[in-house]
Amino acid sequence: MNVFFLTYANSHDAPLPSLQEEDDFIYRILTPAALRQHIYLHRDSFVSIDKVTEYIILFRKYLSVFLFSGHAGKDKLVMNGDEARSEGITTLLSQCPKLKLVFLNGCSTRGQVEALLQAGVPVVIATSAPVGDKKAAAFSTSFFDALSQDNAIIEAFNLAAGKVEALAEVAISRSADFEEIDEEAPLWGIYYREENKAVLEERLSSYVETPVPEGFRPNEALIASLMEALEAFSDEVGLYRLKERKGKQVSLPRKRMAILNSLPAPVAEHLRKLIAPIEDENKGYDKPGEARLRQLSQVYSVTMEQLSYTMLAQLWEAKMKRKEHFVIPEEHVRAILHFLDLEKEEKRAYDHLLLIRSIRKALDGNDFPYFVNELHLLKSLFQEKAEFMSACFFMAVLRQKVVDGDLLPVEVTELCIRAEENLAAIFKHMGFLAKYPLTAVNQIGVEKYRHSAEPKFEHSIINLVDLLGGYERRTSTLVNHYLDTRSVLLLKEEIGEKWEGNVEFLNLSPFIIDENAFKGRADSTVPEIMFFHHYDRERDSYFFQRVQKPDDPMLEAREDNKLQVVKIQFDAFRTILTQQ
Repeated sequence: MNVFFLTYANSHDAPLPSLQEEDDFIYRILTPAALRQHIYLHRDSFVSIDKVTEYIILFRKYLSVFLFSGHAGKDKLVMNGDEARSEGITTLLSQCPKLKLVFLNGCSTRGQVEALLQAGVPVVIATSAPVGDKKAAAFSTSFFDALSQDNAIIEAFNLAAGKVEALAEVAISRSADFEEIDEEAPLWGIYYREENKAVLEERLSSYVETPVPEGFRPNEALIASLMEALEAFSDEVGLYRLKERKGKQVSLPRKRMAILNSLPAPVAEHLRKLIAPIEDENKGYDKPGEARLRQLSQVYSVTMEQLSYTMLAQLWEAKMKRKEHFVIPEEHVRAILHFLDLEKEEKRAYDHLLLIRSIRKALDGNDFPYFVNELHLLKSLFQEKAEFMSACFFMAVLRQKVVDGDLLPVEVTELCIRAEENLAAIFKHMGFLAKYPLTAVNQIGVEKYRHSAEPKFEHSIINLVDLLGGYERRTSTLVNHYLDTRSVLLLKEEIGEKWEGNVEFLNLSPFIIDENAFKGRADSTVPEIMFFHHYDRERDSYFFQRVQKPDDPMLEAREDNKLQVVKIQFDAFRTILTQQ
């Protein structure tokens, strides 16, 4: 894996006019190479010293290109108002064995070059004078544009230098010290030691690592990965794996059924369309093509959404239990509120890993135990499992590409192959999903008689597992304990015939709801599971997307309809976040 780490020291309070355009343009033109897994692309639009340190350490073994754009000086880089001394960044970069290029796109960064070269960085691009914001953006976008067209590093540099020669200068400088701009001073230089001269001829095609496999059969890798991942958590899958180890054959239909009946309904429903499509709804999900590519993207999206909503529910539970003793850092509060305020179009391609990361840091920082025990491994999973991290990035970028309608016919088949490989790599670590069943609680009845000391509770429940066999509706016997009503619960164990009311649960509402609980259809055996999608500020309403049919009209929760309690819950959650 070759990581391109693109950092932009922009400011929310005093943004550089061209820096955001530079950020967006470079990310867009390098995305096709990332999707083909020539490179792993990571961008940070508002980088801080802590984040640049964290990610250089995280990417240490794989970092190939490091870009810094923003205010700088001869011995410092300015990030979020703080000055990072060049010695510290140089020390970190010296520990990156695959690093080929450091590009310092700020004012007068030539002073940092010698230390970088001595530290072993093969090639450095830097400025020897103050440079204007517009010209700096033009140079870097031209450089990476040329690189994306498979020009060598030196060719890309020369093309970029030629382009900016004719560009009119403006009076906005990227200098940390705000020196006067000298129009006659030389600007960018490319620096290297003679023994590293060959690096100048490297190009994006040099980073190709994984050839397209021959004889590709859709779903083969995905099913194999799921069988391996679910073995420890599903009795049925475990039995089939044992049979195969003894040399006995297990039919593909049996494997598919075991997989789908092990996973929670939201994930299983979209996975079914890939590995076991029903004939009358088969839109090409089982063969390479755009329909399959979209569905692969949808499976990833739904899986990450369920994880993020599980963690949001966990965060709320933590705040309720510890109250003022559980403090969420302001940075993470902003990230969560940003997610809750996303517009409809923004939400369609939102990368839920950003939300998961913020919640994880808040929970870990307060040493709060996870309901889903395996989620405490997320940090090590992202830091130590490069395959998992790379796969999540690939699927997130693919999701953006699908939503934008930016798919070229010539790349669809290859992307289908890559997407299945990456989805299989993700599910390899997700077998624990089968350990925590989902249940929809639609109604709770109360019985209390004079001859009894305590009331009894009768629950109307639908277990959201056993997808292919049909969801199981269960009305519990009278028990002394009650769950949360009108809710979707994540359980430690499935509610069975002998349930006595003492099961551990995490309430996922209002982030995940069953529409039937609010629409007067609580006796239905077919749940209508909805995921929170976006908030409409003008209407002061929360909108939900149907999991099974995401293209259907959305459900609105507002203060004057049957989903009023859902809105009340969301508003209460916001209050908890903002009034710590």
